[in-house]
Amino acid sequence: MPAVRGLDPVTGQSVWIDAVSGDGLSATTGFVLRRADPDAQAQLATIAQALTVAWSFDSFVTTQANRIVKSSGGRLYSITVHNRNATTTYWLMLFDRTSAPAANATDFLLMSLPLFPGTLLSLGSENLGGGGLSLASGIVYGISSNADQYVAIAAPTDIRAFVGFS
Repeated sequence: MPAVRGLDPVTGQSVWIDAVSGDGLSATTGFVLRRADPDAQAQLATIAQALTVAWSFDSFVTTQANRIVKSSGGRLYSITVHNRNATTTYWLMLFDRTSAPAANATDFLLMSLPLFPGTLLSLGSENLGGGGLSLASGIVYGISSNADQYVAIAAPTDIRAFVGFS
């Protein structure tokens, strides 16, 4: 079933909307919201409107250890990063800045999250909020070999990333 997931802005519940039928399924309560049901129509319309944000996507296989996704203010809606290395833990560092982080950078660092060997890290509306994470300067991330400060990784081809932003 082709579907999109979002938050009901009225109840705050996580909801899946079927792209074909328009029916919804509350991931929180398990209740089905039928588009044909007059009581559910207004709720589904509100959810659908909240989900029609103009997103851009950035998908890359990198030969760089960092990425400037957007060099001006914006919203980060999702980021999924795959560490394909079988033995090394890396760190995803998210920055609110307009340029690539310098070596040993900690300025404008918002978060540093572990990318364990062979795993996929995915942040979405559950982590960043239904309206996305607002970044005033820009959306930049780096893959680091150090959790506390940015140290570019030696093998950036180990990383695959997908970012939803506006």
